[in-house]
Amino acid sequence: MLKGIRSRSLSRDKGIANIDVHPSADMDDSHPVNEPQAQVSHRATPESSLWGENRPDHSFDPSFNFTQDHPIGSILLKQQADITKLAEKVKMYNMSTNIHDLCNEFSSGIQLERANTVHSIAQKSEEMEDKIITRELQSHQEEYAVDPPANFAPGPTLINNPSKLNECLKVFSRSHKFSGATGQVPVIEFLTDMKLAQEQCNLSEKEFLAKMLAASTGQARELLMMWIENNKSAAEIYSNLLIHYDRRPNIDEAKRMLLNYKIAKNEDLAIAEGKIMRWVGLVAKSVPKGPSRDSYSDFESCHTLIRALPEWGCTLSLIHI
Repeated sequence: MLKGIRSRSLSRDKGIANIDVHPSADMDDSHPVNEPQAQVSHRATPESSLWGENRPDHSFDPSFNFTQDHPIGSILLKQQADITKLAEKVKMYNMSTNIHDLCNEFSSGIQLERANTVHSIAQKSEEMEDKIITRELQSHQEEYAVDPPANFAPGPTLINNPSKLNECLKVFSRSHKFSGATGQVPVIEFLTDMKLAQEQCNLSEKEFLAKMLAASTGQARELLMMWIENNKSAAEIYSNLLIHYDRRPNIDEAKRMLLNYKIAKNEDLAIAEGKIMRWVGLVAKSVPKGPSRDSYSDFESCHTLIRALPEWGCTLSLIHI
């Protein structure tokens, strides 16, 4: 009996010794099971197609950083990323656009637009400066503007035309000729009468200048003769006469008069309004013609009259306003 037990024990030990122990993955993670390696595919992926041939480093790509920092550019990059994810799902590995081209084109377009804007601003500034300089150089014409006659006959109208000649003698005749002297006929009155007579008779420009010469005397006549001999036009002669003989206050003087004007005790309201309207009319020539000039004239006239009234009248007018 002991012999049989000993034989069974020896056989069991031999069986245990012949068992090959294979450690499993669950028992020890330090010895992984050798599995067959997956074959690396060189097929293009949507991400590689998204960037093109060379994927740049974001931190060193100025076009990418510029696009990402721009509000619209960041939205475009997000849209491109969404398109890439969609391409991965549908397995579309060849894309016609990539982020590299998108960033380059976007940054180039924005910089070009900025350059055009800077150029446009510089051009507008230059034009504005030219207008300001031109206006300053021609300020005397704007202050004392009296429009010359606009229409002239294409040829002589008084030759062999006695009836029109008699009509022009009546219209252009003046009891007092213009000399430019102080206290005599003002230049504004002279030029206005000449313009009205021309509108009625419609002479040629040469005949009109001859009538102006006949209606002048003294130093003014000498100047007219010189300008006519030098082939000056009627518009140029009008401007030169205003420069020489218009003694109205200029715009700065008129502004100062409006600010300092106070109604005297011996002046009534009609006299005060006449002075104010005359000065305001001079100052308003600095404003373009039209509604702007009309609004400025009304506003400045009312406020000047309020300032010019005595203290009790000023307070009363402000209460009514």
